[in-house]
Amino acid sequence: MGLSASCLRNRVQGVLGCDPAWGAIIISRVPLLRFAAVGLFTRFDVTAGVLVSIALLASVAIGEYFAAGEVAFIMAIGEILENRTVQKARSAVTGFMKLSPPVAHVRRAGREEEVPAESVAPGDEVIVGAGESIPVDGIVVESRSLVNQASLTGESAPVPKEPGAEALAGTVGLSGILVIKAAKTGRDTILARITRLMEDAEKSKAPS
Repeated sequence: MGLSASCLRNRVQGVLGCDPAWGAIIISRVPLLRFAAVGLFTRFDVTAGVLVSIALLASVAIGEYFAAGEVAFIMAIGEILENRTVQKARSAVTGFMKLSPPVAHVRRAGREEEVPAESVAPGDEVIVGAGESIPVDGIVVESRSLVNQASLTGESAPVPKEPGAEALAGTVGLSGILVIKAAKTGRDTILARITRLMEDAEKSKAPS
């Protein structure tokens, strides 16, 4: 015959000499209680951690150790999942930042120069070869090429670009050479704005 949860709990308690729920309470919530107390008494922040700590302490005070252990365990699992989500968001931001190339090839006074990407100004003509990332938002003025835009638009198939077509920073030329007249550069590109939005969303996460 299988043991019920209460019977199993009683047997474990008999072996350990204390309620096993204390394990979850101590391991999962002691750090939270400390951070919640520091935040409450030094910054007067009533965060979610403070509210959970109050519920936890109230459960312990009335002898509901199992309920307190459940709260502690569930909150610990929630924090683990939240941390994984935050880490994925940070990786996404880092990946977006790497899409923009550090240098650009610019045509100035009839000559091609390699310059830092952040020094490209609107109106400059940027030359992008096959396999290179486009450093600016602009309009194609010469040549034709297929461009991989999956990183920004999610399009699975390469997009043909010809004179008059829009080109976006962070996308990659796949064939031929494109000459693009820069319209938006640096922090003004769509890629840079998306990156800032992702960073702001991460920073504005509610404190626990």
